[in-house]
Amino acid sequence: MQLTGEVGTGKTTLCRLLLDQLPENTRVALVLNPKLSPVELLETICEELKLDIAGKKGSLKALVDTLNIYLLDAYAQGLRVVLIVDEAQELSAMAWRMLMRRIPNRWMTIIGDTAQTGDLIESLLKRRCQ
Repeated sequence: MQLTGEVGTGKTTLCRLLLDQLPENTRVALVLNPKLSPVELLETICEELKLDIAGKKGSLKALVDTLNIYLLDAYAQGLRVVLIVDEAQELSAMAWRMLMRRIPNRWMTIIGDTAQTGDLIESLLKRRCQ
């Protein structure tokens, strides 16, 4: 899901309302400061999901493996895992590509300012939604 709008239109407020109404079987990784490298972003997502990443920090492969194992296990248990990225326009192009490859579409909600969303982000989203 993509939630975009001009500055001050209540995107973050709407996100907080959504968080308050999620079912019990939902696990959420909320990224409020996405101006991170792809590895830092994965570390943040894993930390938000309370995954043990001791000894894995800095390793893209180890973090992706840990996240993938968690997602498969959560799916098997009937849990829903949701990634919410606030201020998504701050993500680097590399971080966007990593998310598009790693996170299933139905598990990601992005929130951003339409005035600041670049052409690359728009094209990545359009390709992903097709």
